[in-house]
Amino acid sequence: MQCLILTNYSASALLGRSCTGIYSTIITMKKLSILVLTILIGFGSCKKEDNTDRDKLDIFTINGTASSPWYGTGITEGNRIAKAFVDLTNRKVYTFDEALSQQSELNFVFSSSYYAGNIIQDSARELNVSSLNSGRAWYTNTGDRSLAEFGVRTECTFYSLNTEDLPNFSDLQNQQQLAAIFAKLKPENARQFYNCNEVNPTSNRVFNIAFKTHQGKRGIFRLTSYSPNKPFSYAIEVRMEK
Repeated sequence: MQCLILTNYSASALLGRSCTGIYSTIITMKKLSILVLTILIGFGSCKKEDNTDRDKLDIFTINGTASSPWYGTGITEGNRIAKAFVDLTNRKVYTFDEALSQQSELNFVFSSSYYAGNIIQDSARELNVSSLNSGRAWYTNTGDRSLAEFGVRTECTFYSLNTEDLPNFSDLQNQQQLAAIFAKLKPENARQFYNCNEVNPTSNRVFNIAFKTHQGKRGIFRLTSYSPNKPFSYAIEVRMEK
């Protein structure tokens, strides 16, 4: 009888310990499940934020000075130091000599307009942009330094947008909006040279210029400031794919 009692007691103790162990295991598994669920929710949230961030366009400003025929014959000091060459990837502008060492990174080049008629001397009312392949916006009235020195002449295609294409430049924020604009553009309207603005007796307009670089990046820029006199400083706001 005593042995039976001891045996029953031992069994009960063993059962009690087993139940306690099972209960502890259940609690541990619940905690582990909550932890895993929290981690998964966190990953999902990060992924959503990452996708949202990738969808946004890069928005930045480029400041420089344009090349110009108003500096006279020969590559004068003004054109030698003009920050006319634009590298969008690194958000930099270069002089002619600096650009020679960055040829594969260049996207476009700026020059002032030229008027032979009635215009205030040293004044050029419009800003021009071109690809390096076109070269029309390296305009210096000079034969001693030209884009013939460049072994790499990158392409960049431009489209001048109207208000139907883009009613409000500041509303352009993401890649879906940009893709919708480009979907409407016609290849036959692509150019490698454009005026950024237009000045005449009846109007003073600034254009939104869509572009696609030789790296395959699409974007739109708009002239935000321009001085029609030496040193022909300019600023553009760029909104483009990351």
